[in-house]
Amino acid sequence: MISFIHPNFSWKEDFVFMPYGNSWRECRKLFHQELNPSDPTSYEPNVLRSSRLLLKNILKAPEDWRFCSVAGTLILSITYGINAKPSLDPFIQAAEVALNSVTESARPGAFLVDQFPWLQYIPAWFPGASFKRKAREWRMYRERMANGPFNVVMKQIVRCIASFCFRNREGQVHEQCGSIYSSGTSTTLAAFSTFILAMVCNPQYQHKAQQELDQVLGKVALPELKDKASLPYITAIMKEVQRWQPVGPLGVPHFLEKEDVYNGFRIPKNTIIVPNVWAMLHNEAVYGPEPDKFNPERFLTKDGILNSDIPDPDFDFGFGRRICPGRHVGLASLWISMASVLATFNLEKARDGNGRVLEPSGEYIPSSIQNHPAPFDCLITPRSKEHEQLIQESL
Repeated sequence: MISFIHPNFSWKEDFVFMPYGNSWRECRKLFHQELNPSDPTSYEPNVLRSSRLLLKNILKAPEDWRFCSVAGTLILSITYGINAKPSLDPFIQAAEVALNSVTESARPGAFLVDQFPWLQYIPAWFPGASFKRKAREWRMYRERMANGPFNVVMKQIVRCIASFCFRNREGQVHEQCGSIYSSGTSTTLAAFSTFILAMVCNPQYQHKAQQELDQVLGKVALPELKDKASLPYITAIMKEVQRWQPVGPLGVPHFLEKEDVYNGFRIPKNTIIVPNVWAMLHNEAVYGPEPDKFNPERFLTKDGILNSDIPDPDFDFGFGRRICPGRHVGLASLWISMASVLATFNLEKARDGNGRVLEPSGEYIPSSIQNHPAPFDCLITPRSKEHEQLIQESL
């Protein structure tokens, strides 16, 4: 389940954004103070508002559902107190480029310098040094992603994570807020895209989820986060989305600061450990037969309640002390988005001009640190006129 990468691999330092120590602990502490999992009032209003905005975006342009995600606006509002427009905001556009660069650069073997470390010393204009030119461009977008929203906050102090941290720990503000923003945008979109694909290709589960929503909420109503305990089928769908196509199939690499031993294997100091999240979540002994098939009912008992014997598929949030501290916000956002879309829309396979069904390829774009489906078309329509009106009046 775990892979090891030789300690001399040149790209290892790219993953060590902040060594473990006092600064790291201070940043972690600040995060928990403002986004405390035991105090959902610190983030739930923003999460709920983002789900309503998502519905409006889809209603307005269902064919462009991939661009309707509001993960970036949610994190901007929670972290910096900025209300942004998903398709127009320059901060979100900069973040998309910056985060795509992380995905590309973190893929082992993506550049020759990974195999030949001496190439790092050649000038940027030299043939084969494209990695240096790309790195310069990517750094510009990364700085724009981190500095732009932060500078706005410094000019206009509002009630948000940045202002709270600034009043208490000025030294760690910038790094912490940039880390929050970079961690939660494209990952949420990848999971949401998998959800749409799964519902389009498995209408039987979509219909069961809508039946549960109608029974619990009424036939024309929007879910809220407080309804989660009464909607186990929606939760099972979310868990299966995480398990079936984990956003991080190889997890987050860990850097070994000192020599260790695992199951009799000696692991040298400075080794990068890559957890095989995909294998963990496709283990038949844990998650049942046919792990390559989407089946949310593997998380339910025969009575339709969540099966506490099946572990949560949260491995792509990381492990140990570096596990994602904002995972509770990400899961809340993902759950309410899925529940809201299922409550108000029908999702079907697209058709061509002659009425023939267009089957999604089901292919995924290969990446070591982020897994998302190849673009596909689908048909998203309101379940009724009443649902359409409900969406329009939701904000």
